[in-house]
Amino acid sequence: MIPRTRVAILLSTLLIVTGCSRQDFSGLRVPRPFAGTDPTTVGAEGKRNQQIQSALATSQALQSGESDLEYELGPGDRLSIAIFALESPGETTTLDRRVQNDFTVTLPWVGKVSSFGATVSDFEDRVRSLYAGRYLKDPQISVRIAEHQSVAIVMTGAVGKPGVYHLQKNRSTVLEMLATAGGLRNDAGDVLYIMRTPERDATESKPALIPVKLNPLLESGDLRYNLAVSGGDILTVSSHADDYVFVLGYVNRPGSFALRDDQPLDTVRAIALAGGLSSSARAQNSFLVQETEEGQKVTEVDMSRIAQGKDQPVYLKSGDTLIVGSSFMARLAEFIKPSLGAGVTYSPVP
Repeated sequence: MIPRTRVAILLSTLLIVTGCSRQDFSGLRVPRPFAGTDPTTVGAEGKRNQQIQSALATSQALQSGESDLEYELGPGDRLSIAIFALESPGETTTLDRRVQNDFTVTLPWVGKVSSFGATVSDFEDRVRSLYAGRYLKDPQISVRIAEHQSVAIVMTGAVGKPGVYHLQKNRSTVLEMLATAGGLRNDAGDVLYIMRTPERDATESKPALIPVKLNPLLESGDLRYNLAVSGGDILTVSSHADDYVFVLGYVNRPGSFALRDDQPLDTVRAIALAGGLSSSARAQNSFLVQETEEGQKVTEVDMSRIAQGKDQPVYLKSGDTLIVGSSFMARLAEFIKPSLGAGVTYSPVP
């Protein structure tokens, strides 16, 4: 068993009791959080965030005549499905269902219904056709999205509110995500990196790392740099300072935390620093994002095995990001896995 015997034994006991899916790390002594300044209240930094809002308003005005594609359902989305006369004549039964990792939703009598490539209205039609005639004479069915979970974008680096964001549409933009993540911090650099999975049918198997210059986007309003982003993308804003790490995803207090020279920070203590795992976290489904000489690298981390002493501890370095997932982060997991041990390709915008 690894050193720090008392911690390992405590965490192993918690893992056995909870099925190795979620633990409370809050009892551990942890380093101090990052003591950054509010980026919206400081001179030049506040000005950059005003520029984000201005450029975003311009971008949205230019796109006002365009209609967004309707949201397509995906794994993790929670649906509220109302079916009239399903159980009793004259009464409406409302079902609460999650879209599973295979894109299916299980319903009474008809079994699994595929939501692959379907919008809400498409899915309603599919459910209606399965019940029509055989189970219900004139199916009256209504479907709404109770919780969006399938389109996850990770925001990390020098932004106000780093974290995992679930979109209510299938794509967003750099400016929208910067605004959503609380703007730029005081120590933000001039480059944002987009780490992106290749398309499933693409011949290129390595993820792409796309640098985006922020100065021409914010200062000159050059919207060529306002690239589209979609589920599975990891956006990292470079930083002038490099003395903190990020803990994101399904933890109680996601954010950035300062390192101490005399106190190495491993992933278990990093989760304690972030207030422990949330109720829907899955410790096995965690990822470490690091900057290397070859570019950005993503590695799977099984926190349950580390906490039980089955795997060696993983220590975080300045600028590293630990992302704790859940059982419904399937799309992000599919993006992460092909990048293990792989380099990245660079596709800079003009």
